[in-house]
Amino acid sequence: MKYDYLYESGRARGASGAKRLRLAVIFLFVAALTAFVIWKTIPADPVPTPKGGPERPAGVSPEAPKQDPVPGGKSGAVLPSSGGETPPVPGGGQGEPPAQTASPSTSADPGAGASAAIPGGNGGASAVGPVSGAADPAGGEGVSSAKSGPSQAPGYVKGRPGPQDTPPEKDKPLVPEEKQGASAAEELKKIETAFAQKDFALVSDSAQKLLPQLTPGSEPYRAALRLLTEANWARLLAGDTSGGFAVKHIVGAGEYLGRVARKNKTTVSAIMFVNKLKNTNIMVGQKLILHPGPWKITVSKKRRQLELWRNGIIFMGFDVGIGRFDKTPSAAFTIVDRLKHPVYRTSDGRVFQHGEQGNELGDYFLKLAASGKPNRPLLGYGIHGTADESSVTRSLSNGCVRMRNADVEKLYFLVPAGTPVEIGE
Repeated sequence: MKYDYLYESGRARGASGAKRLRLAVIFLFVAALTAFVIWKTIPADPVPTPKGGPERPAGVSPEAPKQDPVPGGKSGAVLPSSGGETPPVPGGGQGEPPAQTASPSTSADPGAGASAAIPGGNGGASAVGPVSGAADPAGGEGVSSAKSGPSQAPGYVKGRPGPQDTPPEKDKPLVPEEKQGASAAEELKKIETAFAQKDFALVSDSAQKLLPQLTPGSEPYRAALRLLTEANWARLLAGDTSGGFAVKHIVGAGEYLGRVARKNKTTVSAIMFVNKLKNTNIMVGQKLILHPGPWKITVSKKRRQLELWRNGIIFMGFDVGIGRFDKTPSAAFTIVDRLKHPVYRTSDGRVFQHGEQGNELGDYFLKLAASGKPNRPLLGYGIHGTADESSVTRSLSNGCVRMRNADVEKLYFLVPAGTPVEIGE
């Protein structure tokens, strides 16, 4: 029989065109549905923050505090761990970056992989990878605020004292009179003599014994605390192990810096600096000097002092600034993240990178999350440096604890994530 090729070929072309049309319609429908689902389920970043609240790291959701960062990983990577570092990738890879000459790595050791810098110095190089920071106290950032109060009163300027702020002559730390009198002055003079002779071990021991006998916040107390801080820092830089100040550790099979730091409640950066390590690679049998914890931080708002405790003994102390209008809450917190070179993100969407004029956060930010069951949400608070160090000892922040950059750098260097922080009156 004859086959009508023209008829069949025309019919095939018609069927093929209809099939293509149906596929195109299906594709457009699926694409539109997918875009709608993505738009509904993925939040925008950054999320604008309500005005009047405390600081929080930019780009980090305050509803669920971050867990300790991945051991030795880059800033932002997290694992549900107790605060350590990941094992280094063979040949350098992930983990704490190499320290610069004669300076320690200041990366978060539970975490933020950053270049090295000497604590108390100028902050060093930029952190590896994108590092977010927190909004400054005076910027009106955060999710919740105890009291927004008159911070938006006429004449108020972010980051500067306003007409509603406490006058400078009244906005001062509480300095009570010392009750010990001549005996305290005599003992303090002995400590100063030992410090001048660079007998830092004696200074540490004597100051730690004297401080509990003094009135907290008094002039002799503050002087003894300053001497203790400088002496302990000098001992740490020198690798001093006398009197139990540090311990010696021999690397065992299967150990890496993150594991050693986590086990001893210290940081990878501290281990690298004290032992002059150029990278995170260690060998079985290698001897390391460690400064184990546990650590604790206490803050007195009236005295405007922060004290760092190690194994229940005071180790260092620093001046701090607090929130205007009593915005700094008296509560228990935990350090959940440690950021180098934080980004300042304002509530109206402006972003200031580290080093830019307008970034009021300084060089480091220790993110805090409330411990226990507070009677109200306490989100977005932190301990950080400041671009205006004259604000330290004043009440000008939006709720966070401000420190001098060289001081907060020491905390960043020494204190791992998971460290408790108690803020009291």
